[in-house]
Amino acid sequence: LLIENRTAKGKPPLTWLDLFVTFRDFGWFFIGCIGLVISLPFFYFFPAKSASKRKLFNKMLSPLMQSVISMNTHVTRKWENEELAQLDKPAVIIANHTSFIDILACSGYDSRILILTNEWVWNSPFFGWPIRYAEYIRAKNNGDLNMEMIRRKISEGYSILVFPEGTRSYDGKVARFKKGAFKLAEELELDVLPLVLHGFHRVLNKGDYVVNKSHLNARFLPRIKTDDTSYGE
Repeated sequence: LLIENRTAKGKPPLTWLDLFVTFRDFGWFFIGCIGLVISLPFFYFFPAKSASKRKLFNKMLSPLMQSVISMNTHVTRKWENEELAQLDKPAVIIANHTSFIDILACSGYDSRILILTNEWVWNSPFFGWPIRYAEYIRAKNNGDLNMEMIRRKISEGYSILVFPEGTRSYDGKVARFKKGAFKLAEELELDVLPLVLHGFHRVLNKGDYVVNKSHLNARFLPRIKTDDTSYGE
């Protein structure tokens, strides 16, 4: 179970330390999600503006996501070119997608980042309620988006992060992009902010459940302005 079955599938064998780290990290994540769910009634019923309450909730959600990675001595991380992010100005952020860790890292980087999520994440019994209250963007199976809500979140200072490949990569290689992220940026007249994620699939590979030792590197690239035609119109 720990060695032969995994190596036969091309996965590294497991040690007891690997199992301990995995249970610790997932356990902490689920405990944090339960804590957020328990806090939701307070946010719903406290007499304050919805935008202010959701802003505070996102500021609670973001450190939880970050802490799952920060507490892991198995994993080191580095963010490069942060001066290019300029998140005071909303943008459509595009990033390659290789692991569930991508979501934790990007959400934990800044509470003003809202991720375009699929139906599985949206309906999760563990973290579906928190991300619904935080107003992450739901991508329905038919591709429809709530543009009214997206415009409102942009006006509140949020950026939208989209994984344009549409699904996670098994081997870390970047697949062909779909058009949705760029259509969204064009319609909203927002810059496109590219974000390159490297090493994430080695930490938690698609189809696996074990947190492996690795180094995470995230690098922002220069914004692509709405009037920039160097990549085509």
